[in-house]
Amino acid sequence: MIAEQTDTETINLDEMTTPELLHERGLVKVAIAEIAAQLKDATRRPAAPEDDSPEWEAYRDWRRRARWAEVHQRRDLETIKQILRERHDTHRAASLLRHGLASAITQSLEDQALIQARRERLRQALREQTPTLLVLRLSRVIRRLIGANHEMPETMDQADRDALTQMAMLLKSEYGREAVKAFCDSDGSLEPAS
Repeated sequence: MIAEQTDTETINLDEMTTPELLHERGLVKVAIAEIAAQLKDATRRPAAPEDDSPEWEAYRDWRRRARWAEVHQRRDLETIKQILRERHDTHRAASLLRHGLASAITQSLEDQALIQARRERLRQALREQTPTLLVLRLSRVIRRLIGANHEMPETMDQADRDALTQMAMLLKSEYGREAVKAFCDSDGSLEPAS
């Protein structure tokens, strides 16, 4: 019987693999259930009344050892559960990190592809005689007139400021900030500076 065992085996739970820990957890749960069943077994009790007879002394001694064994098994079970939780958390964190890095790389590649696609659309717009080409060239002219400090003239009213802001937003949303800036900073050729 489990509760009557006197030999103890020392196991280093931290050195066990996760499958070994799961197996050990199962063994400990079985041991706890067996001890609990033995403690509830009324047939183990000597005949009433309880006294100082050797049978009752042996029973009380056994019951103390059984309860102590159950306490140790429950402590072991909690330790195993804690180690498994820590390993799960570590594994999950590593998985999220790997996923996060992969996601960041994918996002970076998607961003680069989007920037490249916008630049190509800008190049195409500059090759064709379209209203967009006129807006792009006007943006370039206005940017040069405003100068490096990007401050609009004081004589410009709010409607003109709003129009310029909307024009900049339209161009940046269509071609991206980098491509529009590269074109405005270029020498006016149809190919924007890359």
